[in-house]
Amino acid sequence: MIAACSSCSASFDVSKKAPGATFRCPKCKTGTIQVPEAASEVAAEPELEPLDEAPAAAPTPRAASAARSKGSTARTAKSASTGSRTASSRTARSNAPASGGPNKAVLAIGGIAVIGIAAFFALRGGDSDTGSGPASTQGGTPASNGAGTAPLANGSTASDSNATTAKPAPAGETFEQRRAKLPSGDVGARVELAKFAAANGKPAEAKELHREALLLDADQAEARAALGFTKYTGPAAAYQGRWLSATDAQIVAAREKLLTGSGELAQASTSADVFTREAEDLRKGLQSQFPDEKFTYSYADGVMPQPFVVLIDKNCGDKFEAYRAEYAEMLGALKEAFFDRYREQFQLDEIETPIPVVIFDSVKAYSSHRANFAEEKYPDPKSGVLGFYQPWNKRLMLWRQKELRGVLLHEGAHLLIHYAFSKRGFEPSNQSPWFQEGFAEYFGGNKVVKEKDENGVERKRYVLGQMLRGRYAVLRAMMESKDALSLKDLVRVNHQQFNEAKESTDFAKQALVNDIYGQGWAFIMFLHYFENGRYKKAFDNYFVAETQGAGHYGTLEEELGISGEEGWAAMDKTFKTWVVDELGKL
Repeated sequence: MIAACSSCSASFDVSKKAPGATFRCPKCKTGTIQVPEAASEVAAEPELEPLDEAPAAAPTPRAASAARSKGSTARTAKSASTGSRTASSRTARSNAPASGGPNKAVLAIGGIAVIGIAAFFALRGGDSDTGSGPASTQGGTPASNGAGTAPLANGSTASDSNATTAKPAPAGETFEQRRAKLPSGDVGARVELAKFAAANGKPAEAKELHREALLLDADQAEARAALGFTKYTGPAAAYQGRWLSATDAQIVAAREKLLTGSGELAQASTSADVFTREAEDLRKGLQSQFPDEKFTYSYADGVMPQPFVVLIDKNCGDKFEAYRAEYAEMLGALKEAFFDRYREQFQLDEIETPIPVVIFDSVKAYSSHRANFAEEKYPDPKSGVLGFYQPWNKRLMLWRQKELRGVLLHEGAHLLIHYAFSKRGFEPSNQSPWFQEGFAEYFGGNKVVKEKDENGVERKRYVLGQMLRGRYAVLRAMMESKDALSLKDLVRVNHQQFNEAKESTDFAKQALVNDIYGQGWAFIMFLHYFENGRYKKAFDNYFVAETQGAGHYGTLEEELGISGEEGWAAMDKTFKTWVVDELGKL
């Protein structure tokens, strides 16, 4: 009997293994091998004999982390949500015990705290990452209708070809037992287990499994339907074929009323009129979780810039006006910086869809809200999360804190890329992790420049792509100690591997998360600034590929002119030398 590794796909003879048993892959050291239930019931042996020696197509980097020398440094800074930023990324060196052995030095990435997925992650998600807007905004999780179909907008249904065919689990197994044996990367198994969870009084677990399924397949109809999405088939051409959350569906319905017979917006309606109506519909849709009694909605009020709808926690009391002005300034500067940099390059249109931004008055207020809506699976701030963007409901959530600007800019980068490119079919789950988080950190590294406008009024402008001193200090130490991931392995990490690493308690996989954030940021800085922008054009071309879902390893290799293993080795050496010798001078 043959079984394959979930990560490197190497095949092994498991005929002598216990049915249902799971083993760590002896080849790549990171994936798992699960014995089918039909295997003969023989006690498991300590090693497996590989049947092939073919190299893994895209092995998880850090496969050899456990075999590093005793003096090696382990690094950890677990991110708690797709697209989320964590406080742990700011910590200096500390000691933590490694399982089954002596204490090892734990090196966390420094600098402003680290999506979202995705943290983010999002979907987690995070994150559109895997969709936009589950029924979580409505306080419930609609059940799938089963039978291989899912109800869609205007009476349509998803085809049976998108239904799942996962093998039923043995009778009598608990949810936890089935969850522990869930095959990596299996969409159908997640949807089936979600049905089991929903039928056995575990709606929150069912929702989480459906979100995981969408990370792997953003068009999975049953998962979409279970999370409250419908596929649009109405008259608005801009939304044709898109999955809409309940809130988005309300907004689109309002927009339909303003359409002419050609499917275009009526000329009599100004963009401000449309935005105000859609923002009001958004406000109504969020009442179940963010009622007017607890939040003041700021939009189209002469202060808050479009397209933001900012929910300001009323616990702020008499500081409301000052806080609103502060948030308006930061969000306006964020949007300006993004569009000044990318509008012409990508021929970007203004974002018309209202963007919800929830800002709690304190981490305590957020924690209270999180406890009241446990089914939403919001990340625990005790894990170090400072804020997060949720791609599946296209919502930014954070709270007042010292690092507010840096967190908002990092997560705002995830948000703006999602909204700006979503009409072109962009899905956050298709982004390369190093690019997704490295780009957000590029936004997070900023400085404020004061200048006067044409009327002599002083204003603030954010300049992006600045140094993150704390992060750089730790990153340089990693590279000097030869403890950094190779550049080739960094850019080959896929979304599934990244999300699994963020959920893992394994030191090697936590180190991978740090590499994605830290080295991803440094690599983007390198592509911008090395030899006065030598690779800037190549990066811009690659950026285009990322927004089209084609930002993979081969595309980057082509844009940078890298040829074979020797080419990657040379680029890796150049990159790391530049980080150690030049990056700190910026």
